[in-house]
Amino acid sequence: MAYTAKDNAWEESQTKAKVAEEIAMQILHADGWDHVLDKRDDYIFQKMDVDFLTLSRKRVSQFVEVKSDDCAKNNNYCLEVVSNTDTGTPGWGLTTKADQIWIYRSAFGTIDLLDGPKTVAWLKANHDRQKNGRDEFFALRNGTKKKYGNGTLYPSLCRLVNRDLFAKEVGIIRRINVRDYLTQAS
Repeated sequence: MAYTAKDNAWEESQTKAKVAEEIAMQILHADGWDHVLDKRDDYIFQKMDVDFLTLSRKRVSQFVEVKSDDCAKNNNYCLEVVSNTDTGTPGWGLTTKADQIWIYRSAFGTIDLLDGPKTVAWLKANHDRQKNGRDEFFALRNGTKKKYGNGTLYPSLCRLVNRDLFAKEVGIIRRINVRDYLTQAS
C-alpha cells in the first residue's frame, strides 16, 4: 500500500494531539494536582473518552479529555458527532465522560477548557440545529478520517461550532496561553 497525503495528514494530526496531551499534563501538574494519572492507553478510559485522571487531597478528582483542533484557526471547535460513519458509532463530542475537555488551539498557542457534561448536553441538543432551513449554526465537516490501532481508517463526522457562539451559549471555563505558560515554566 502506498503512502498518501492523507496518511501524512493523519500522522501530523496525531503528532499535534500528542503535543497537546503532553502540554496539558504539564499544566495539570503545575496547577497543583497531587497526581495526574495518564489513562490514554487504558481501554476502560478510552471507552469513556478520557485521557487523564487528576487527584488531589484538596480538590475533587477530575476526568480530562484533550483534543488538538486545527479548525480553531477559523474560530471554530471541531466536535466529533460520529466516530465511524460505517457503523454509526457516536463520536467523542456526544459520549465523553470527561469533566473537562481541553481544546488545544495550536494556531493561537492556547488551550480552551470546556465543561465536559455541559458540552455533551449542548451538542446532543443542538448537533443538528438549523436556522431558516439551512445549517448556518455550524458546518458539518465530512470525510475526516480516524486511524485506529489496527491501521484502519474510518470516516468520521464533526460539527464545526463557532467558538464565540459556543462561549455565549455554553461558556468557556478558562483559556490558557500556552506560550506564556511554557515561558514561565522553563
